Amino acid sequence: MMGVVSLFANPSSEEILGQALKRYESNRAFEMKFQVLSLNEMTGDKSQNSGFLKTGNAGEFLLRTPQVEFYSDNKTFWDYRPISKQVVVKNFADVQMKMGPSQVLLKYLGCQARSMMLEKVGKKSVWKMDLIPNKGLQQYSELRVWLDPQTFEPIQMETLDYSENLTQYKIESFKILRTSVPTDFIFPSPQGVEIIDMR
Repeated sequence: MMGVVSLFANPSSEEILGQALKRYESNRAFEMKFQVLSLNEMTGDKSQNSGFLKTGNAGEFLLRTPQVEFYSDNKTFWDYRPISKQVVVKNFADVQMKMGPSQVLLKYLGCQARSMMLEKVGKKSVWKMDLIPNKGLQQYSELRVWLDPQTFEPIQMETLDYSENLTQYKIESFKILRTSVPTDFIFPSPQGVEIIDMR
């Protein structure tokens, strides 16, 4: 039966989010496949894309979607646009909007829960949390996450900004990696790509 769970019950939202953060901090290398749905309130436009995110033990990452690919080895940042066959290269320290995992799919880590309930996703009961966006996420009026009750891994995530633009992420697979290969996070520079070096 689905229903709101008291934040003072066992487990509490603080405990669940704490376990999720602990799991991420102790296993920084992981990869996930996801679907993202974006709804623009003003224009009514809707877009849906697949994506792939991989992270390394030292904070390296790559994010790949059909429109854009980001690579970072924590020193250099590559912004690749396949349609234009251009990659912009910057020092990672100079990137204003750090596109690390916490800004992409793990925005909920470090937030507090406004409410929590059990909800069915498919055939599975998962924790759904309405979160209070923290200081780094104040562009959002609403932030929700669905977590697996056994692994504390994300199942879904949803953000709503103050223009009521909705973004929904559905995690298709999530895999902890025992090791990471540093070269995975360096842009491979395929033939025919124009390199714009802004370092």
